[in-house]
Parts: sequence; structure tokens; C-alpha cells
Amino acid sequence: NQYVNEGFEALTVTPDQKYLVFTTEGHVRADDTIPQARRIVVYDRESEGAAVYKYYVHDEKGKSGVSDILVLDDHARELVILERLYHNKTHIDTVELYYVSLPAHNPSGNDATYVKLSDDISAATAAAESTRKFHESKILNASLLFSFENHSEYTDNYEGMTVFANAGEKPHSLILVSDDNFHRSQTTFVTTLGLQYINIADDPGWPPAPPPNTYGYHFAPSVFLLLISMLMVMLLIFYNYPTRSGSRHHDRLDDSEAEAIQIEMARSHSIEGDHGTTPLRQEQGVQVI
Repeated sequence: NQYVNEGFEALTVTPDQKYLVFTTEGHVRADDTIPQARRIVVYDRESEGAAVYKYYVHDEKGKSGVSDILVLDDHARELVILERLYHNKTHIDTVELYYVSLPAHNPSGNDATYVKLSDDISAATAAAESTRKFHESKILNASLLFSFENHSEYTDNYEGMTVFANAGEKPHSLILVSDDNFHRSQTTFVTTLGLQYINIADDPGWPPAPPPNTYGYHFAPSVFLLLISMLMVMLLIFYNYPTRSGSRHHDRLDDSEAEAIQIEMARSHSIEGDHGTTPLRQEQGVQVI
């Protein structure tokens, strides 16, 4: 039911080791009609039952992969999800962290699909029934926690994530590591992010608005400067190239006009995407500091 190289990628366990939480990097074949969907599975090791939640990656085509997942509490209700999208044309990774607060694991609710295999039904029947319920379940709310958009010098193929926490306390730091794929153009980064827990009721402006152009066309600064330079050279050639009737005598662009052209060009290469982020509806939250 999984596509090649898009299977199980993310796995975490609660501090008390009661719950396992995992998901696939890409969507499974049964979810071809909703390629943005990822099945977040919360497995109860004591009851051997599982709650399956519907999470949507923040890329309209569903190409963004979930490369890791973390749980912050003993009840498997506070998650940090690492999304990564590689752009083939620009060779740049979009890397973002999202905070998700799961509803209470209630088998009688419609926030998740509950699965528990038994001898009464076959695995195929159980799979078909769980898929139907999964497609009818609610989509989880996710809030952007951190983006590497403004830290391109540290952006790479991030695939691992863990936390630092003092005994009996919630984690206070996130540790991320990237995989360089043994490629000389990539780097293995170990990045530390601080966490701060906040009361949502005291900060109505949280979470912060996501940065623009997260899932648009990405242009590295060097590429953009090269395009600007090439355009300026072409303009100089055009305005100074002699015609059959003599030299061209056009007025040169003044500074304000040249700046307006460059600003308009910059806008034409910036496409803002719809992140689909929704403010959390619970009392507590977390943010990166």
C-alpha cells in the first residue's frame, strides 16, 4: 500500500513509552484521491489499538514529505512534525516544523479512525473499513512553528529530530540533523532550537503568520542577482546599439524608474502560497525561541 521510498519515515515514542506515534513520508495508495493526506498513527501498546489521524502536508500537490515526528507529552497529544520538500529545478529544500495538538483519543469520536485487529474480520476488510473512516475523519489543525526560509545557509535535507528535557519536565530544546547523502554539495547540520511554552489565551496573536513564498518558486540570491545583471546588460546593449539611421538616442532610466523595474521583477518571481495553518484551539501551545 506504500509507494517506493515514501513509506514509514517518522517514528516517536512518549516519555512513558506507552504510545508509539508514526507516519509515512508520502501518502499511501489508498489515499491517491487526497495526496496531501498523511496518516498519523497513535498506537497504544497496552490495549494494542491504534488511533489514525488525518494530517495534511502544506504543499498543494502533496509532494512535501514528513521526514520525522516528535511527541512532547506522555499522552501523545502534542506533536512536532518535520516537513521537507526538495525543489528539483532550484536544488533547494523547503524545511518547516509544525505544531499539532491532537484531540483526546476517544474511540467514539469522529476526530480519528480507531483500528484494532481481531479474529472476527480479515485484514483486508479491516483495511477497507479503516480507509473509509479515515477519508471521512476531520483534518488536524497545524500551526507553523519554525521555517528555515530565512535561514537558507543552514537549510539542507533534514531527516532526524529529537528533544532535550530535564527529568519530569517538558522538552526545552529541539535537535535536528540533516543527511548529506554523501554528496559534496550538501552538508550535515546539527541544529538546536529552543522551545517556549505559552498560554494561548494570553497571546491572541499566536501563532505568528507564516512567511511568504514558502511553497512557491524558490530563487537562490545568487541566481536572482545573475538574472538582474543579465537584464541590465541586455538593456544597455539595446539602448546603445546603433541602427541603420544612426545611433539610438533614448533617455536613460533615472534611479526611481530603475528601482521600480527591479521591484516589479522581484515581485514577479515571488509567489505566495496558502499554508492552510489554523490557530490552535486549546489553552497551551509551544513556539520556537
